Amino acid sequence: MIYTEAKNTHLVLNTGSLQPAHQTLEELEEQLDPDQFFRANRQYIIHINSIERIHNHFHGKLRVVVRNQNQHEILISKEKAPLFKQWLDR
Repeated sequence: MIYTEAKNTHLVLNTGSLQPAHQTLEELEEQLDPDQFFRANRQYIIHINSIERIHNHFHGKLRVVVRNQNQHEILISKEKAPLFKQWLDR
């Protein structure tokens, strides 16, 4: 998972440890494999193997739970939810 907070970009490794990234989410998104990574919203990019659970949320949104990162609530908009499901089903 990759996320931005207070204008800082963080990489979350499989171990749960954080690494700073010196690029923006936009820059990273251009470099990452779209088969492996999905831009969930303005704050998060999710790796396919980091997804633990997906829940339906209010008004057609989805809530994604990521392994080792329970403190992060990742919401996918109603508009992006079909793209996310399509990405998962490949």
